[in-house]
Amino acid sequence: MERDSYRQHFELEEIHWWFAGRREIILAALDGLQGFSAEALILDAGCGTGLTLRILGSLGKTFGFDFKEEALRFCRKRDLERLVRADAQRMPFKKQAFDVVVILDVLSHQSIESDLDVLRNSYQILKKNGFLLVCESAFNFLFGPHDRALHVRERYTCRGMRKRLSHVGFEVMKSTYFNFFLFLPVAGYKLWDKLFHAKKQPYLSHLYEMNEKLNSLLFRIMRAEAPLLRHVRFPFGSSLLCIAKKK
Repeated sequence: MERDSYRQHFELEEIHWWFAGRREIILAALDGLQGFSAEALILDAGCGTGLTLRILGSLGKTFGFDFKEEALRFCRKRDLERLVRADAQRMPFKKQAFDVVVILDVLSHQSIESDLDVLRNSYQILKKNGFLLVCESAFNFLFGPHDRALHVRERYTCRGMRKRLSHVGFEVMKSTYFNFFLFLPVAGYKLWDKLFHAKKQPYLSHLYEMNEKLNSLLFRIMRAEAPLLRHVRFPFGSSLLCIAKKK
């Protein structure tokens, strides 16, 4: 992301319906893991501006890294510690160091030459029976100006992500799409943007401060998926979530 994008994320991450809704889904997914304890060592790989890393602190002892110093600067504004600048393809941690590794919208970034290398690194630094949680944007037909603005290389499918995880040795515990209830309006908006605006504005982020009531409504709709995802797998959505276990 560009420097302005990091500032934008920092300012919106706490209130924007998308970030807030995704945090609810992540916390619900982690809370449902068997053997997950309050003493767990958790790594946020590619922690960005740090709000999710701070929230994960309620579940265990957290560590974070990002390739961009600009991102870490915003993390420090949140009074976060145990931070390091590093590349997700060459994680500077000991083998079997962590109980949980969280990777949020990192594999798809243009700077990642091999998403398999990131997953292999994650496998190595996880303890036996440790968990990996991955969230990524879904379905390449939705790729558009917003993805370009955030330097996204591709969007994934659950099938493709399961294949990658299995290839490096993980046992896939759960894979599902999310943002299911809002998929049709989100997809419609993205396709409209792609068809009619992409030529004039090929790099256009959809992250901006919106009407408070609309933002609250969208958050409540997305948050409603969090408890359901413990029991069901949604067949489609604008994003995906996979939970895998180190054998």
